[in-house]
Amino acid sequence: MVFGLASSVSNSLPDGVRFVRQRFDLSPGCSARVAYTGNELSVLVSLPRNIYFTNITTPTILGQYADPAVSVDFDVVATAKVNIPSNPQAGLTLGPFSFKVSKIDPQGQNLTGDVGIGVAKLVDNLGGFGFAQQLRTGFIFPFDPINVNLSRFANMVGERGRNARLLNDYDTARKLVVLNLDPTSSGQQPIAHVSAFQGGWQTVTDQNGHYILILQITTPIVSTLIPDLNVTGQFINTDGATQYNGTLQGIIPRGMRTLYYNYWQPGIKAGGKGQFTLSNDGQSISGEGLSMGKDTFIWNGTRTQGKRVCPSGMRGENCEEMIVN
Repeated sequence: MVFGLASSVSNSLPDGVRFVRQRFDLSPGCSARVAYTGNELSVLVSLPRNIYFTNITTPTILGQYADPAVSVDFDVVATAKVNIPSNPQAGLTLGPFSFKVSKIDPQGQNLTGDVGIGVAKLVDNLGGFGFAQQLRTGFIFPFDPINVNLSRFANMVGERGRNARLLNDYDTARKLVVLNLDPTSSGQQPIAHVSAFQGGWQTVTDQNGHYILILQITTPIVSTLIPDLNVTGQFINTDGATQYNGTLQGIIPRGMRTLYYNYWQPGIKAGGKGQFTLSNDGQSISGEGLSMGKDTFIWNGTRTQGKRVCPSGMRGENCEEMIVN
């Protein structure tokens, strides 16, 4: 920005007069401060004593050594605000921004530079232009706010984000502003996490087949913004028709509440594919499937209560423990 400004000034100078051999030293003493006020961050960045150097060519026969050399010292203070919305659909607001350039002090770096600066100050004082005072007071450059859409974040939180309130707090240990969703702010009950798929289910098909279904998520869940989850499962016929027992493997795509699976029944050498969707309260699943013979079926279930029936070699509340002999 400094070089661009210098270039525009250089282009407006008389013929043969140009800024050359320009150099700009940014302040090494940059400092920043951020204030947190609940739903707003105020950022202040200070860069004291930046220095711009240039030589000014003049159409004389004296050569380059006679070109005036000048420097301009100045301070910069930048301020900005970051507004955190109360709903994830609203988006962040960055700004307004402002840059204040102050303590502008032109200095000569050689004899002709000193003369040029002296003449400029003399003309300013005699003419009453007040430009030197304006240099000391400084200039402020304002910029309008920018809105940053949070649609990706809102899509990740899915149903939870539609009517949820977005809360925030400051983590002093990690120095982070942490965003939290409050799904109960609209009077709704919290929606169950997709990890609720894991565990035992009492299920029935539209062909009146009854099964205990045990599902296990094999992908580690480290946060609410999870990757695709891999799922394994086993289903046991409780009507005594053990030939219909089988296994399944599936995936829960990121941001979705649906399990897509493939199943296999080795006793009858059959299989197929299907899907389960988790209810909001995490207490039931519903879905449909297609067998290898192209027959469609409906398969629904509710979370098992009390003692659960685990597959052979497994135990635990959610059949998550393997028995090793």
